[in-house]
Amino acid sequence: MRDHAETEEATEKNVARLQSFAEIVGTEVISGPLNDTGKSPGRPLREYLELAKGTCIYNMPVPSVDQHRLRSVAKLTGDEQLRRIATAGTIPISLDHLKDRDSETLVRVGYKITYSPEEIQQLGLDNPDERT
Repeated sequence: MRDHAETEEATEKNVARLQSFAEIVGTEVISGPLNDTGKSPGRPLREYLELAKGTCIYNMPVPSVDQHRLRSVAKLTGDEQLRRIATAGTIPISLDHLKDRDSETLVRVGYKITYSPEEIQQLGLDNPDERT
């Protein structure tokens, strides 16, 4: 049984890549709202499943700064998938690999956007993704 799953959205042009994930939180020490890795300490799986409203897909809200960046990259590259995500304002994250886990299992969800060097330069991104 898998404890971690990632999905990627990218074009064949090897440009901006969006990776989403849902993973079980391990035994690492958690302090404050973020642990020492800079990631959320997680929430009970039950909460994500409730938010998914009977499906195994949690639609994670995308902050406006990332929506803007995704729109800009989509315009630059013609990437329709990134444009759809930016327009929707959410990233679909699969919870399917966790459905057999106890509902109180702590789960961390998120995403990371990786830009090509050309995109960073053309879009003038100083800090493309502070989570890197």
